[in-house]
Amino acid sequence: MRITYVGHSTVLVESKDTAIITDPFLTTWVAGLPRRLEARPSVDELPPITALTVSHAHTDHLHAPSVKLLARRFRGIAGLVPHGVGSYLKSWGIDDVTEMEPYASVTVGDITVASVPLPHVKGRWAKWQDTATAGYVFMTQQASVLVAGDIDFTGSMEIFREIGSRYRVDVACLPVSGMMPVSYYEKRRGRPGVHIDPLAALDIAEALGARRMIPIHWGAVSLRLGPVDEAPRRLLEHARQRGREQDVIILWPGDAWDVES
Repeated sequence: MRITYVGHSTVLVESKDTAIITDPFLTTWVAGLPRRLEARPSVDELPPITALTVSHAHTDHLHAPSVKLLARRFRGIAGLVPHGVGSYLKSWGIDDVTEMEPYASVTVGDITVASVPLPHVKGRWAKWQDTATAGYVFMTQQASVLVAGDIDFTGSMEIFREIGSRYRVDVACLPVSGMMPVSYYEKRRGRPGVHIDPLAALDIAEALGARRMIPIHWGAVSLRLGPVDEAPRRLLEHARQRGREQDVIILWPGDAWDVES
């Protein structure tokens, strides 16, 4: 299995003739904000995409312009989404849509995809909207990769230990920040509805039992200027203190990595 970090929470997962893209955000703008790190590969450079996954309904993850681009370019592309999100994809040109319940799985070509529950604010425009949140575990006979979209503090690692007990996680692709500087999230660590910071992401990777971790959701979009790689650099510092620096793989947009079991 090969994974390519496209940027933000977009990861390309490939095995043999199957290619799945997560939370596709492939354009230069989202919610009125310009992109700081270009998506790589671009839509025109992507291999034939078999399916896309969406973790939740927020606009930088359920990104309408990107979904429409993929629907036009790859006829017959399937969509795997949590509860309440399927109608969006169908209205944007994707007919083959499966709303997945927690711990349900489907087979897409050579890859088995399992949906796992991850804590984050639900809804698209408001919290009361009935849309669920999820992450996905992509599995072949040789390897297993978990890709999250957003994760909020919960005060408990129980859900991550539960996921790790159900699935082998060779690599966990976890968010390490939001659209604010890392210090914003560090100061609010533990509060409900706040994105996790790099140290919390490392704790979650360990609770999952992940052998390796790849940071995602950094650098592409921000509300304040600063070093685009602040979050992954902070993650490496924490990993170094625990003697796990070799287990953290930093991929820039366009970088690929072959996962081994």
